Amino acid sequence: AQTVIRVVSLPDSTVFSKSTVTIFNSSDSVLCFTRDILPSLSANCGMIACHDAASRKGGYDYNTYTGSIGSVHRGKARSSRLYLAMIQFNAVGRMPPAPAPALGHEQMLKIGEWIDEGAIDCQ
Repeated sequence: AQTVIRVVSLPDSTVFSKSTVTIFNSSDSVLCFTRDILPSLSANCGMIACHDAASRKGGYDYNTYTGSIGSVHRGKARSSRLYLAMIQFNAVGRMPPAPAPALGHEQMLKIGEWIDEGAIDCQ
């Protein structure tokens, strides 16, 4: 469930901030970047001369949450550059590019699910 929380300043009630919070049940399975997504991205995308800290091809470092989140449209995998590049089945457009093997279907599904869940890093 999602709810909007509004915090109001006590000295000046005209000053406030709002934030949308997602509340999960303790039984919900939530995917987290560091635990569930980073291993696949580092091994397949965050390699030297690709999307690592030095090369940052396309402006992305897939070895960090901060470097990855710019290619993600939270809550919408099918609008996310990261996800769309992975699911390309032609050798020209897909990432990682050939001759590297494509990510496995389970990896792609997990990354898509993580994005659809809001692309959080709950560690």
